[in-house]
Amino acid sequence: MGCEEWGVGEFGVEKGEKMLEQDVRFLAEELEKGKLVVFVGAGVSKNSGLPDWKELIKDYAEYRGIKEFTSKQFLTIPEEVFERYGSLKYYEIAEKRFSGKYVPNSVHRILKKMKLTYIITTNYDTLIEDQIENLQIVSKDEDLPYTNSNRMLIKMHGDFKNKNIVLKKSDYDNYEKNFPLISTLIKGLFTTNTVLFIGYSYNDTNVQQIMNWIKDILKEETRKAFLVEFTEEDEKEEQNDGHINRIFLKLLNNNDDERLYDNEEEKFNNKYEKTLTKFLSNIYNKKINVIGEESFEIYKNLNYLTEHNWKKLSKYSEIYIDKDWKKILNIRLEFKDIEKYEEILFKSRIKKVIRNINRNEKEILIPFSEKEITPERKKQKENLEELIGIEEIFLETIYDYDYQNFQNLVEEYIKSNNINKYVIVYGYLFFKKIYEAKKIIESMIKEKEDLNDENEKIIWDNFILTIINTRIDYDIRKNKETLEDKYFGYFKSENELFNEIFKYSTLEAINKEMNRLFDEVRIEKRASYVGTPPLDQAIILSRDLFYFCSLNGIFGNSFSLYSEFMKKYIEILLVSYTNKNVELKNQMFENRNLLEEFEYFDFFMMLELSYSDLKKLFNEYTIKDLKCKEEISDRLIVLLKNIFDWIEENDKEFMEKKDALENVILIISKLDLTKNQFKNLFNVILNYKNNSIFFEDNPILGIVNNFRIITYKNFKNLNKEFFDKVLEKIFSIDRNRIDENLLDYITYYFNKKEMPKILKNDRIENFINKNNLKIKCYFLRIIDETYFEELKNEILKEIKNTLNIEVYSFLLNQKFIDFIPETEDKILEELDEIFQKKDSNKDLNVDNLVNLISKQENILDFLLVSGLNDRLPISFIEKLSNYKNEEFFKSLKQYKLEILWKYILNQENFDFSEFTENELEKFSKTGIKNLLKKNDKKLIKVIREYVFSKIKNNDNISMNNVIEAYFEWESEKVETSK
Repeated sequence: MGCEEWGVGEFGVEKGEKMLEQDVRFLAEELEKGKLVVFVGAGVSKNSGLPDWKELIKDYAEYRGIKEFTSKQFLTIPEEVFERYGSLKYYEIAEKRFSGKYVPNSVHRILKKMKLTYIITTNYDTLIEDQIENLQIVSKDEDLPYTNSNRMLIKMHGDFKNKNIVLKKSDYDNYEKNFPLISTLIKGLFTTNTVLFIGYSYNDTNVQQIMNWIKDILKEETRKAFLVEFTEEDEKEEQNDGHINRIFLKLLNNNDDERLYDNEEEKFNNKYEKTLTKFLSNIYNKKINVIGEESFEIYKNLNYLTEHNWKKLSKYSEIYIDKDWKKILNIRLEFKDIEKYEEILFKSRIKKVIRNINRNEKEILIPFSEKEITPERKKQKENLEELIGIEEIFLETIYDYDYQNFQNLVEEYIKSNNINKYVIVYGYLFFKKIYEAKKIIESMIKEKEDLNDENEKIIWDNFILTIINTRIDYDIRKNKETLEDKYFGYFKSENELFNEIFKYSTLEAINKEMNRLFDEVRIEKRASYVGTPPLDQAIILSRDLFYFCSLNGIFGNSFSLYSEFMKKYIEILLVSYTNKNVELKNQMFENRNLLEEFEYFDFFMMLELSYSDLKKLFNEYTIKDLKCKEEISDRLIVLLKNIFDWIEENDKEFMEKKDALENVILIISKLDLTKNQFKNLFNVILNYKNNSIFFEDNPILGIVNNFRIITYKNFKNLNKEFFDKVLEKIFSIDRNRIDENLLDYITYYFNKKEMPKILKNDRIENFINKNNLKIKCYFLRIIDETYFEELKNEILKEIKNTLNIEVYSFLLNQKFIDFIPETEDKILEELDEIFQKKDSNKDLNVDNLVNLISKQENILDFLLVSGLNDRLPISFIEKLSNYKNEEFFKSLKQYKLEILWKYILNQENFDFSEFTENELEKFSKTGIKNLLKKNDKKLIKVIREYVFSKIKNNDNISMNNVIEAYFEWESEKVETSK
């Protein structure tokens, strides 16, 4: 920016213009570093109507009867008034001159905009603090210990409020004695900062006093002060005078007619204000340019940039992927000097840059192109390729949760200079090795500080250290304040680095973009797109964020934004996966917004969520199956083994690692495994040292439930080896810790697969005897006939003594026994006891209330299942028909069982048109088939409407009892007719 733009070029002296432009840039650079201190004199306040020093002294002179005086008397005249008439009259004269309402002018406004760390003034007025908020005011020594702001106004000549103004000669002579702390502070500022005097003239007594005062401490190597003065001359060059540089500004003459002036003095003051304001504005504007030049240094120093980061460098840029999934950066001509970002382009996996010059002309830049490569650049490219190769090896161990191999890589590469240590820090954070990560980042900080490396890198390292410290002591506010101190120790303005580490600008922007893509995917009905479909954009974005975090040392899970992003990404995948409806599938063209199968990276991202979040998403989108290639399923089983090894490396950290374990088991429970995969999976589980968690009842873990589902889905792969190993493990588990539901599954499939029955022996007998009735019942399925009768009679004996509805229901519906007539009245008594009036339950505590609800559900389930399977005798059905307990019928209504109850009590005359989806789904597959065999037209119509409604609405129809039973029934009808 040239001086001509703001009028100083009117000097007409080329040397003067050039010097002034250099001074402006120097002062702007000092301002940007927080090293510029502005010293404000009376001339700044004059255009607001306040007096300059000469006018104030004139008031004292008039009181003394002195009509003419020189500048040498400026200090002695007030002294004489003070000595002769005392402090009251002394302050009265000054305060009278400063009384009245005065408002800040444009100079004060530009000072506010400049955000100076320190402002020093000899003025007594309050115009600066009136204009600039949040300044710590220091007008007496006692103010300094209480400073709590990063920005300070030092009123070195005191103020009227404290009755400590510096005006008379003795005040100057005794200044260091009266203001020892303030004088020390000001001296320190002069030695470490650049001071700019405004509102003074070179011959001003204040300036002379101040400069003489600090001469002893200012040496040749210290910073020089600058003093702004004004001239009407056309040829006036800046002057260097001892320790102060004088800058001459020609007073601006333009726009003098914008207001009427009462006299020439007012006109002069207005020109003074405008010229000074313009000068300070150009320092500020030049500072913005300096920041603009330096602001993006952070991006050259990082190891990977997202598309959002490239857009910061040029708002006309975008990332797209070619058919080989290579990243291409597409930009407009506005992106200047892209060559200086060549290294970060390469590290960000961008293979090509297309710069659009106009509609018909494009320029293609290939980072480190072989055509233009020099030996030096070739070597640089080879080093970068080696770096990226090592990074990818490290990331593979992270993808696979392979801590052992990660640690081996650390030992191999940690001492190498050609390694991105941020990926090691990220890896340690990923594997919950917080102190190892802290040790490495601290060594990186020390190394950079010793080498006086780039400030951006040092602050970035401290940012990562703050993340680590927060994970250790959780004091977020304290850690953030420490980081702010570090940041402002190196930078005095909020640049792009500030936005990255304090406002998480990349995370914020990417999260916002993912939310937008989610909305598009959710509502989008088209099957073709102009440009990249939202699903593909989301996939690119997720990999972008992971690379940004892992290669720059940021552990994403330390931020709630990262979790939000991951949830939205997984949700986009699930929306796209569940939208594979028949209508779209039948279209002639491919819909790129539908997901046919999952990639390994998608599953890895799922592991980044908490188990509760992932399970909630699967339930919300009714995910029962996940499709992927066979090699991906193989890799997930290896991943499970690696998680086991990682957990065993330090069992104390199990609760920190349990989400990853629970998530991978949940994911595997949705896969269709081959026989060999199931065998490998089961062996991995059994070889885990603490594999009891798969067999024990533990409400904290979500493992056993999903292990049961894996067993259920792999029924075809179950064999004798499986059952032998499972039962061997179950027999080793302590009493009351076994998961009863798992045992139910295992014994059920044992029986269904027609395995050889187990003979009685001491081990199985001891195990059965020490467990409860329910577990004893499950073993009736798998023991030989002799032992079966013995155990069944033992169980029946207990049931007759104390009615156990759950066990009784099980025995009945497994057809191990027939309904026992003497239990009819006991069941009715149990109903009366369980379904009492609510008033009688009001004093129950929470545990007893939960137990009561469980009993209610159990007995309703017993009656429902037994009734629907025709296990209730006619005599008992008649008793139930006459049962009148109001609370029982309220519960039937609450659980929506009224119609089924009506059916159980009167199956012969039931009107099947009353059946709805709710009733149909309560039947087993066999139960539905038995209903269809009745050939009731109303029933068949209801079932058909249900089936075709589910298919039409693309509801998840796999493993739906009603649908499976209906089509089997239809198939059997066709076979019969043939």
